[in-house]
Amino acid sequence: MFCGDVAELYNIDVTDYEFAAVLDVVGRHWVRPSYCNSGVLLLNFDKIKQTGLFEKARHYVNKRKLFMPDQSALNFKCKHKLILPNRFNEQRKIKPDTVIKHFCQAFKWYGPFFTLYNYKQWDRDLVHEKLGIHDFDTEYELYDKYNEKYKFLELC
Repeated sequence: MFCGDVAELYNIDVTDYEFAAVLDVVGRHWVRPSYCNSGVLLLNFDKIKQTGLFEKARHYVNKRKLFMPDQSALNFKCKHKLILPNRFNEQRKIKPDTVIKHFCQAFKWYGPFFTLYNYKQWDRDLVHEKLGIHDFDTEYELYDKYNEKYKFLELC
C-alpha cells in the first residue's frame, strides 16, 4: 500500500542495473547479505533482455525446489542489482518516510519459539488488531463507499 509518492521510486535511475529492490528482512540474514525482496521491483527490461535474466531465472526454478522461487531465482541469477532504501518496500513498521508498505510473511519471537504470520492488507481487522496499523483507514473507507455503489464483490 502506498504511504508516499511512488514517483520517488520511478525517478531512480536503473540504467546500469537489471532491477532495483529492497533487501529482504529475513533473507539478508539467513540466505545472503544482498538477498532482496521481490515485492517491489523496479525493472530495467532493456538490461534484463541483454543479460537474459528472466531466462536464467526460469531455468534455475525448473531445476530446484526453492522457498519463494521467483525471489530466490532473481537473487541468485542477477548480476547487476541496485539496493534501495527500506522505505520503498517497508516490510515491518511504517515510518515517516515510508513510500510503500509491503504486507508480507514475517516471523515473531514468542519465548523459545518463532511464529510465522502473514497478515494481508485486505484483512482489515487483522491489520488493525495484530499489526496495529490504521494508516490506511481513509483508503478502506473510500473502498467501502465505492463498493457500496458498484458492488465489486458481486462482480467476482
